[in-house]
Amino acid sequence: MTLQQKNNILKNLYLLKQTGYKYIKPLETNLYTTIQTQQNLEQIENEIQNCHLCNLAKLNNKTNNKIKNNEKILFIDTYKIDNLEQSNIFNEFKNILNLQTINILPILKCYTSNNNEIQSYINSCKSYILKQLKILQPQIIITLGDSYNYLTKDNSDLTNLIGENITFQNYKIIPFYHPRYLQRNPSFYNKAILIIQKIKQLMEKK
Repeated sequence: MTLQQKNNILKNLYLLKQTGYKYIKPLETNLYTTIQTQQNLEQIENEIQNCHLCNLAKLNNKTNNKIKNNEKILFIDTYKIDNLEQSNIFNEFKNILNLQTINILPILKCYTSNNNEIQSYINSCKSYILKQLKILQPQIIITLGDSYNYLTKDNSDLTNLIGENITFQNYKIIPFYHPRYLQRNPSFYNKAILIIQKIKQLMEKK
């Protein structure tokens, strides 16, 4: 805003005051924060779409990282899997945690079926997910399957970590079963529901 624009605003305010208008404090709103967050996310998304840090990125097969609604809970997966949020376990997340939207961000920002070089690919683009987390500041991050290992560089056995509340760079992370794992192993579904209920209790304490 220029100095002339500021002076014009002040002039109008003084004029209103002389005619009897009184200043009313504006309603508190997070609209500006929401707009700024969206702009920052779009900037990161633009960086991702123009990334050429590895051979995979040069194939121009980028994923979509747009956030539909900034929920308190963010899900992270290793890969981008289309329509994953429509799985039964995510319906349970929505119902129990009263979520409007399931936001899943992949660590790997390009589609690939090549698992042999995944670590080198992740090393190239992991900075993007860290930038997104810094902007979004989710209350809880739920990592799906081995995305926990890739995000934190913790090589611990996931079977001992599922459902645990872990701190990583000031974020609260809860490792969780991957939906595809639950589809193959339905006997773990009830345990997964108990973890979701535990997450609800954790959210209610905030």
